[in-house]
Amino acid sequence: MTEELVTQNHISATLWCDREKSSVLTMSAGFYRRELSILFAFWACFLQFVTAWTSPASQLSVTRLSSTAYDDEFHIRDCTYAELGAAADIIVKSFYAHTISPWKQMYRMAELNRLQQGFPYADRDLHRMLVAVSAAENKIVGFCDIDARIPNRPTAYKYNPRPYLSDLCIHPDWRRKKIGRSLIEFCEGFCLEDLNRDEIFIRVEKKNIAAVQMYTGLGYDEIDCPNDLSEIVLLRKELVREVASLSPDNLYSL
Repeated sequence: MTEELVTQNHISATLWCDREKSSVLTMSAGFYRRELSILFAFWACFLQFVTAWTSPASQLSVTRLSSTAYDDEFHIRDCTYAELGAAADIIVKSFYAHTISPWKQMYRMAELNRLQQGFPYADRDLHRMLVAVSAAENKIVGFCDIDARIPNRPTAYKYNPRPYLSDLCIHPDWRRKKIGRSLIEFCEGFCLEDLNRDEIFIRVEKKNIAAVQMYTGLGYDEIDCPNDLSEIVLLRKELVREVASLSPDNLYSL
C-alpha cells in the first residue's frame, strides 16, 4: 500500500515537472520571439539613423520643386529628402498591404532605406523621384521613380533598359482619380523634353491585371525578355512628340 502510494506521488510529481518545463519552454519561446522582433526593429532604425547621419546636409534639400497642377486636386513635383518617409508609407500600403506586423514595419524601414540610398543628388538631371501632392491638404498621395542612369552595380535583372519607370504607387484613399496616369504622363514628358529619349520601360507583375491593362491602354507593349522571371512582364512605349494641328491661326504664326 505504501509503495503504491509512493509510486503515485512520484508519477504526479513527474507530470507536474513536465508541465512546468513545457510552460517554461513556451514562455521562453514567446520571449525570444518578442526579443527577436525588437532586435530586428532596432537594427532597421539604426540603419535608417546611419543613412540620415552620413548623408551630407547640403544634399538633403536638393530638389527642383517645379510642379504641374492637375484638375485643381493635386499637383506633381520632385520629392524632397524629408518626404521619403511619406513615400515609403505609400509603397508599403500598395505593395505590402497583406503583410502582417511586425514585418510590415520592417518592410517600411527597408523601403525607406532603399529610397534614401537612391535619392537623386548630383545626377538629378537623369534621375527623378516624383510625388503627387493634394492641393487641399498638401499631403503626398502618389509616388514614382524615373531613372535614365546606367546601373553601376548588379541589379535583380540582367537586362536593364533605360529610361525606367518604377515604384509607381498611389495612396489607397486617392486611387481612381487619374493620379497614376498623370505621373506616367509626367515621366513620359520628362523623357521626351529633358532626356531627348523616345522610349520608356516598366516592369509589372503578370498577376497585377489592372496595372497591365492600364499600361497597355496607354500604349505600352510587352517585349520579350527571357532573362526575367516568368511572373514579370517588361513593357515598353515608343514616345512620339505631339504635332500641333495646322489651323488657320497656327498657319499665320509659322
